[in-house]
Amino acid sequence: MTFAGSPRPRAFRADLHGLRHSSATAALVAGVPVKVVSERLGHATTAITSDLYTHVLGATDRAAADQAAGLILGPLQRDHDRLFAACWQIGA
Repeated sequence: MTFAGSPRPRAFRADLHGLRHSSATAALVAGVPVKVVSERLGHATTAITSDLYTHVLGATDRAAADQAAGLILGPLQRDHDRLFAACWQIGA
């Protein structure tokens, strides 16, 4: 509890900041668009959000690319993966 005119305890602010960061990270991992997360956080631009959460966006970009490749390539990709694995086993 704080009293009028006294600063908030640092741990309280850190906890709230941590919850804010965790919420934004979870939203991005769940696939919520950066624009929506940026607006919810009150960032002036999506560039700020992108810069702060680059580590999360990189992982989700890879997952999105893999998912799109699976839809586009379908069975062809699976055959390629099997052939690639077989070639590595022969060379071993």
